[in-house]
Amino acid sequence: MDREEIKFPAAIFSYEDSNAVIQSIAFEDESLFHLKKLKELSGLVEPFDIELRKNLLKNVRLHDKGIFRVKGNYDEIYLRTRKIFEDGKLPITFANSHLVSLYNVGICDENTAIVVFDAHADCKQEYQNKKFSKATWLRRFIEFSNPKQIALIGIRSLDEEELEFLDENEVFYLTSAEIKNNFSKSLEEFDKFMKNFENVFISFDADAIDPSIIPGVNFPEPLGLSLNDVFAFFELLREKRLRGVDIVEFKHIKGMEMNEVAITKIFYRLLDVAFG
Repeated sequence: MDREEIKFPAAIFSYEDSNAVIQSIAFEDESLFHLKKLKELSGLVEPFDIELRKNLLKNVRLHDKGIFRVKGNYDEIYLRTRKIFEDGKLPITFANSHLVSLYNVGICDENTAIVVFDAHADCKQEYQNKKFSKATWLRRFIEFSNPKQIALIGIRSLDEEELEFLDENEVFYLTSAEIKNNFSKSLEEFDKFMKNFENVFISFDADAIDPSIIPGVNFPEPLGLSLNDVFAFFELLREKRLRGVDIVEFKHIKGMEMNEVAITKIFYRLLDVAFG
């Protein structure tokens, strides 16, 4: 892995003194531009939340290890994430591709729910002639692990074969329409699912949010979730131990700052769930 030095402004602690550690990952020839812009523009976001009446970073000691480019050996992602976790810190990964999640979730044991916010099921058998990609990663995980650990929240774009695969494997999922049409019932069903687990890993694809809020994603889908929708789901996780987070599939739009502001707000709220 090659590393490029650029930091989140809020990440002011050393690795030794931190309780949460950021790593940003780019595959092969992916641009680093969008990761850099997120770090830069995150400084526009106040950590104080008026609705919760508190500083979301009050108990957070954040360290940023910089941007790393993965070349060939993707298992290096898992090894880095495991090292952060075994050092007693919360591993947080930002990446262009959702494929990083396949390696990050290797730190999860059977008592850990893997909660994926995404517009897409990411359960294709192959995508662009690749078995390992952003559109296949969850299928690859399910093939070798326990599908009943997974909660897929906000999906609204998949094909018939993917839906059949989810149903056959009894994966818990809530479509964005289900959430919008019966919000209270959706939260109750999610809360019931989470009662089976002590820990949680959160994988957040930016396209789970409606593109009117976060337009800069790789594959925008209309009729998505709002920030308040996902924050309500987050609130049901406060009693769980957060083992890891990744936030993926976002890109900067020239002349717009809303993308980075919204993603940073999601990031800060997750930190508050972990340490608040």
